[in-house]
Amino acid sequence: MTDPTTIAELARHLNVADPEHVLHDATVKQKLRENTDWAIARGVFGVPTFVIGNQVFWGHDALDMAIDYLRDPSQFEDSEMRRIGSLPVGVVRPQKH
Repeated sequence: MTDPTTIAELARHLNVADPEHVLHDATVKQKLRENTDWAIARGVFGVPTFVIGNQVFWGHDALDMAIDYLRDPSQFEDSEMRRIGSLPVGVVRPQKH
């Protein structure tokens, strides 16, 4: 997100009149830090990531799974899903200290 054309286009879509001002605003930077800390604390690991309740779905390939979860969360509580959920985790993001 360093290309001025991309920033200007995104600003138009978001109705941001002065993107340069917003990019240097301390309040905006603080909110970004807070959102980043929130995401890290919940295990966000990729883009896109969807946090639905306590469930985290990440990656484009998880979009359908997130939609299925929104439609019927109970399907994620059967014995097979619990077994899959107990498999070892391959990568763990280090926690910020």
